[in-house]
Amino acid sequence: MFFGAGPHPWLLLDGFETDGRSIALALSASLFHDAGLIQTSDDTEGTGAKYLADHDQRSLRLMRVRYNRRSDPR
Repeated sequence: MFFGAGPHPWLLLDGFETDGRSIALALSASLFHDAGLIQTSDDTEGTGAKYLADHDQRSLRLMRVRYNRRSDPR
């Protein structure tokens, strides 16, 4: 359940409190989950399943590229 508004929102989940930045990071991680299975436009052989063994690292690389393009990653 989300509580609060303004500059310091927080989340209460079974007694666990966190801040807005942590929530944003968790949401981003969930959105990029399994993104490493996506094939590039020039990769026409087979399916993205061939990346299953290292898709976590590929997902992290995609996330880093996405957020490094922004002037303020927060």
